Amino acid sequence: MFEKDLPHHTRWPEFSHVIFDCDSTLSSIEGIDVLAENLEIEKEVASLTNAAMAGEVDLSEIYRKRLEMLQPTEQTVSQLGASYKKNAVPDASSVVKALREVGINVYVVSGGLIDPVTDFSVYLGVDEHNVRGVQVNYNTLSGEWWRDRNLNKKNFAGFEEGPLTRTDGKSEVIDNLLAGTSGLAMLVGDGSSDEKASESVDFFVGFGGVIERPSVAEKAPAYI
Repeated sequence: MFEKDLPHHTRWPEFSHVIFDCDSTLSSIEGIDVLAENLEIEKEVASLTNAAMAGEVDLSEIYRKRLEMLQPTEQTVSQLGASYKKNAVPDASSVVKALREVGINVYVVSGGLIDPVTDFSVYLGVDEHNVRGVQVNYNTLSGEWWRDRNLNKKNFAGFEEGPLTRTDGKSEVIDNLLAGTSGLAMLVGDGSSDEKASESVDFFVGFGGVIERPSVAEKAPAYI
């Protein structure tokens, strides 16, 4: 941990709330990129991901384009949970456990798809009510499901535009999560949406590749 200009009286246990991003922070994968690898279009999808990380295009446009290219099914999305677990950052579950043992509330606010993010977060010990992610829509009548009864093959119909599909929307989600609570809040993240959400918390910790993202590294008073 490198700390920049922190007051000497700062003590991590004084925080009441710790909010994690998911991709790259709790897991070393980008969830949508895993779907792209399975369909062998990872280069095309990765270029869109990079554009989002660089702040060149608003996230809502990136999500729409990526998911239209991927056309995921519920079955493929459910496989992401296993990928998150397989690529979990070492000791992530121990960190969550240690925070909760000293009475700190732990949250996950991620740009990843909600079902696998929730599955992974619960696996790490985070209460599912403290998890937020991106919703996707499925057409429950597609694929003639009434014939084969396989509800795991419902087809993708689109994504739900919301705060987490906007570059500046994560702060809105965090504000709602923390509404009515007391105590200091910390955000741990690695992307441009985390950097923009840093004003909604008392302390922002950059994680992972932030050194290669100048705006994030500059905004974070500490990074790991």
